Amino acid sequence: VSRNIGPRRTALLGGLMQAAGVYLSSYAKTLTQFIATYSILFGWGIGTAYTAPMSAAWKYFPNKKGFVSGAVLTGFGSGGFIFNLIGSRIANPKGINMVNGQFPPEIYARFPVMLRTLSRYYAYLAIAGFILIRDKTPAEVDGVKAATAAGPEATGLTLSDAVRTKQFYTLWGMVVLAVCGGLTVGNVFKSYAQGFAALNSDSFMALVGGFGALFNGIGRLFWGSVSDVIGFRKSFYTLSGLQVAIMALFPLTTSTRYLYMMAVCTSYFLLGGLFALVPPVVQRLFGSKHGATVYGALFSSFAAASLGGAHLTKLVVKSLGWAPLFRGLAVAALGAAALSYTL
Repeated sequence: VSRNIGPRRTALLGGLMQAAGVYLSSYAKTLTQFIATYSILFGWGIGTAYTAPMSAAWKYFPNKKGFVSGAVLTGFGSGGFIFNLIGSRIANPKGINMVNGQFPPEIYARFPVMLRTLSRYYAYLAIAGFILIRDKTPAEVDGVKAATAAGPEATGLTLSDAVRTKQFYTLWGMVVLAVCGGLTVGNVFKSYAQGFAALNSDSFMALVGGFGALFNGIGRLFWGSVSDVIGFRKSFYTLSGLQVAIMALFPLTTSTRYLYMMAVCTSYFLLGGLFALVPPVVQRLFGSKHGATVYGALFSSFAAASLGGAHLTKLVVKSLGWAPLFRGLAVAALGAAALSYTL
C-alpha cells in the first residue's frame, strides 16, 4: 500500500482504520462483533500504518536505520503509556480494585464511553501524523539526480523471493521465540499480580502498565541506536541474555510493588528493543526497495507469538502453574539466541 499511495496516505489510512475499529467496538453486542472491530479492524490499521513512517524516515538517514526505527517506534510504544492512563482515568476514575475477579457494574458501563473518547484522539493524531510526514526521494537525500541514483532503494528481493529464503524463516522463528516473554508479561502481569496481596491494586497496575509502555518506547530507541554501533547479532545476543534472566527471576519479584514494576518495565524495555532490531536487519538481508513489504510479512511472527502464546499460557498455568511458565519463556529466549547463529 505504501509503495502505491505513499507513506503519508498509508499512515493516515491506517490511523483512521484504528480509530474506526475502536469506535465501532464500543457498540459491539457480541464477542464476535468486538473481535471483528477491536481486534481485526484495529489490528489491520496498526499493520497498515506501522511501517509507513519508518520507510519515509529511512530515506533521511540511510546509514542510521537502527536509530531511525527506534525513534519512530518509540512514539508507537510511548503512546501506550499516555493512553493507558487516559483510558483508566475515564473507565475507573476512582481506582476501584477488582473483587473476585470483577469490577463494579459502573466501571463496565463506562467502557464504551472510554472507547469512543479514545477513538477520537486516535483520529486527531492520525491526521496530525499525515501532516507531519514527508517522503523524500534518494536524490533529495544524497544530492544525486534521480535518473542516475543507484543506491539501496533500487535493489532488493521482492516479497515472493524473500519468502523462498532460509533467512526469512530463520528470522521469523527467532522473533516468535524472542517476543514470547515480553508479550506474555504484557498480557498477564495484572492477572498474575492478583494472587499477591502487596500487588492487588488496580490503580497501581494501571501505573505499572503505563510505565511499561513508556519503557517499551525507550527500549526501541535504545536498542535501535545500539544496533547501529555494535550490529544486529551482538545486540540480539545481549537482549536475549537479559530476557532469559528476567523471565527466570520474574516469580521472585512479587514481594514488593516497585520490584514488580521494575521487572515488568524491564520486560517491556526488552520487548521494545526486539521491535526496533528487526526492521534494520530486514533491510540488510532483503534490501531496501521492498524492505517495508517484507517486514510487513515478517510481522506475522509477532501475531503468531501473541495468539499462540496466549493459548499456551492458559494451558501451562492451568496444568503446571506460573513458575513453569516463566521458566519456559526463559528457555524460549535462549532458543532465539541459539537460532540466530544460523542467520
